[in-house]
Amino acid sequence: MKTIVASHNPDLAHDFDRDLLRRRDLRLVTARDTEDLVARLREGADLCFIDRVLPDGDAAAAVSAIRADKRLDDIPLVMVTAAGAPDGDRATARAAGFADIVELPAPPGTLGLLVGRLLGVPLREDERFAVRVHVFSADGGTESPESYIGTSVDLSENGMLLKARRGAEAGAVLGVRFALPGRAGELSLRARVVRADANSFAPQQALALAFEELSAADAAALRDYLRVLLGGKPFRWRTVEEPGRTVIELYGVLRADSDLTALQRLSGAVWLRMREFRRISSDSVQKWIDFVRSLPSEQKLHLIEVPIPFIHQANLITNLLERQEVESFYAPYSCAACGIDEERLVDVKKDLDGGKKRQPPPMKCSSCGGALAFDELTEQYFAFLDRS
Repeated sequence: MKTIVASHNPDLAHDFDRDLLRRRDLRLVTARDTEDLVARLREGADLCFIDRVLPDGDAAAAVSAIRADKRLDDIPLVMVTAAGAPDGDRATARAAGFADIVELPAPPGTLGLLVGRLLGVPLREDERFAVRVHVFSADGGTESPESYIGTSVDLSENGMLLKARRGAEAGAVLGVRFALPGRAGELSLRARVVRADANSFAPQQALALAFEELSAADAAALRDYLRVLLGGKPFRWRTVEEPGRTVIELYGVLRADSDLTALQRLSGAVWLRMREFRRISSDSVQKWIDFVRSLPSEQKLHLIEVPIPFIHQANLITNLLERQEVESFYAPYSCAACGIDEERLVDVKKDLDGGKKRQPPPMKCSSCGGALAFDELTEQYFAFLDRS
């Protein structure tokens, strides 16, 4: 059980409840003021959130009081501030000894990623994977516009998050069916809506489903499928010499136990090709950030063919792209006519005028030749361009 101590803030408590507090391996303890905060930390804590302004002082004074007790030196501290805070707040927080800063209200998932990175815990008790499957109603009918519910954003052994075409009330039980990629047949089960959100994927609905009635055979199939994803391919890399540049091709899954020592010896301009870089596990985000910071200060990494999961993480973790420049990345598109999803490569210089344009370039369906529709919220997906 990990303990998080936080100064009392209703917005922070709300976001924690949304993202984290339904977990059994984390608990939140709130404090009224600086004195109470220090007392709570002395009782045992793994992470601390401190409001920029407290009833009896400010965050900087609270840090001084905490660091005066050497027993609390190893506890990471996070400053909590309001959205739209001055640009200098982050630098000020770093100088004061904060590990990071979070602005409230935070987009869904932000606190989960932050806590996962600082504490080395998975984003959820059951790690979720960016698996895109089309979900239909299991209460009768065939695959048709009427039976289509939505497309998954992520999937775990015990639930999924959907971009849904139609809403549902929290607590409602739905009959759903979907096919796992590369597996014949469909899984059919009952799922309870544990969160309904009209804002995250507007104009579509966000529905978080918890699986309730799943046959033993379907449960085994889902477990086996996710075990393959969890195992993934071991992290590895190789150097490719291309005209005028050195390219490091990354492969597999970066985990907390991955060894990046050899990569820390890089020098000069380096391009990282990430097409086969499957993902960064939720407990190794800090490893990536530490790796980049370990490089010579004048060195900047150029990222090419960046996968969608990494873009999602970069949009939630403000310093994930520190001293890195994204030159090309994959973006999700869909074809309404064919009902297929495609990932297309976007060149920042050519397609987005060096990052000045923040609109997905037009793409044609590889099957029917019709126009593809961008399958994310444009403003949210392209936000990472401000951070690279």
